[in-house]
Amino acid sequence: MSAPVDDDPVDVDALVDQVLGGRPRPVVWQHLDAAAAATAWAELDTWVRWLASRYSLDHREVPPCWFAHGHLVEELSALRTAHRASFDPAASPMGPVEWHQTLAAARGRLQLWCGRTGCRPGEHRPDAPPAWATDPMTTGYGDRFAAHLEADLSARDE
Repeated sequence: MSAPVDDDPVDVDALVDQVLGGRPRPVVWQHLDAAAAATAWAELDTWVRWLASRYSLDHREVPPCWFAHGHLVEELSALRTAHRASFDPAASPMGPVEWHQTLAAARGRLQLWCGRTGCRPGEHRPDAPPAWATDPMTTGYGDRFAAHLEADLSARDE
């Protein structure tokens, strides 16, 4: 009989790694503490620079300010996870082909995201998230959402 595992997240992560054999797992940025985020940033930066170099991606796909754009961080993080999974020793022999299909689809999304940023080499433009998402009470969004939620839940009780 094996020893019980604590509910401590470190033990849970170790158990998942043991069960999955270290298989790549997605990065959920909002759940990382400072130490885990520092490691994830360093790994992602190394990988993004490799990706841009290996596939000759220019600023229209991965601008040098990619790390300052949440949407690019999420897309590139997902790509890194897909790359790691595709080239994992336990992956299917089709993994590398599937990776290149994934990359081809992602390049179009990267171009769309980069077109929205307006960033150019040497010129960064910060993201401008919609006001309703960043300040829901001032824009009236919070009240409208609460009213919608109340109506939806009431209809479900009937």
